[in-house]
Amino acid sequence: MIITIMILLHYGVEGLVGLTRKRLSREERRADTRERLLGSALVVFAREGYEGASVEEIAEEAGFSTGAVYSSFGGKQELFFALLDRCLEEEKRDIGEIFARNESLEAVVAAIGRWKPGPLESAEQWRVLATEFWLHAVRDPHALALLAERHRVQRAAAARQLEGAYRRRDRRPPVEAGLLADAVIGLQIGMAMRAIVDPEAVPEGSYARVLGVLLGTSDAWGERSPGGGEEGIA
Repeated sequence: MIITIMILLHYGVEGLVGLTRKRLSREERRADTRERLLGSALVVFAREGYEGASVEEIAEEAGFSTGAVYSSFGGKQELFFALLDRCLEEEKRDIGEIFARNESLEAVVAAIGRWKPGPLESAEQWRVLATEFWLHAVRDPHALALLAERHRVQRAAAARQLEGAYRRRDRRPPVEAGLLADAVIGLQIGMAMRAIVDPEAVPEGSYARVLGVLLGTSDAWGERSPGGGEEGIA
């Protein structure tokens, strides 16, 4: 009898501790809900587009009610831009790691050419999702302002990376860093949109080849430019 009581007390105490831990992990549960909704939104927006996607579908895909979307983000547009922020953060981190890992500009360009943005199943899905951000923004002035603000941040970050990389090698960018950043980003966007319409026109490796010409690591025929190699970016 005493042993039974001790066992009950033991598991009873453990149960109370477990409940306490659950109460203390409320913020973790909220963070998990946000992550699952972002993952669901990534898939649904890419599949259905912004206009075609519904809060109900996004919530259901993640295993929640619509209330979870509104309590976590406020609404569909807020979720849409939270998703964009996540994608841009991941892109900034990934590109930063590429610059940090590679000692030459050629290696940086090659790594960026292999880089696959976003956790979607294919590059095509990512291109479609990126296009959705543009399409929604051009139809909604408030969304346009939000997108423009994020693009300015992206441009500034890219300009700092490029300027710093050239400076570490005692070299100067061919044009001011901000303009070069615009060209690099614009090239990526333009070729991605071209690939949606005609994938065969943009075979794998095309972006890296043209980026190499733009940054001076190769000429138009893929040959290494004078001053390349060990004079690249650290």
